[in-house]
Amino acid sequence: MKLLKIFITMSIFLACCADIAIAKTGSVCIASVVAPDRFVAVHLGNYDFTVSFDGGKPLAVPHNAPVLVSKLSLASRHSIRIRQEGKPAASFTFRFYEDKRLCLWLNEFYGTWQLDSPGNRSWCRCARQSAA
Repeated sequence: MKLLKIFITMSIFLACCADIAIAKTGSVCIASVVAPDRFVAVHLGNYDFTVSFDGGKPLAVPHNAPVLVSKLSLASRHSIRIRQEGKPAASFTFRFYEDKRLCLWLNEFYGTWQLDSPGNRSWCRCARQSAA
């Protein structure tokens, strides 16, 4: 009987730890960037961008589908560096607060990068982000 209690206690403890470990990471969906075919306030020239998180390897921003960056700690502050043709375009830091799934996207009209909740933006939904 004592062995059964220990087993049940350990099972509950491990189940709780697994939930906590899963909940400690967030993700960012990087929306694809396509040169606009309409009027914009700022012309950006070439639309080839790279994004790096926390000083990591730069990822090419896709032109045809969003890309997911996952396993970002919820407890840490993160840095994002965006380059266009190898030159700095934008950089900022962020933390996860209420939403552990975020969207990084280029506001084509103003030529600025924004990071926020995906909300109703169907173009900024990564397939696996709902599970991340």
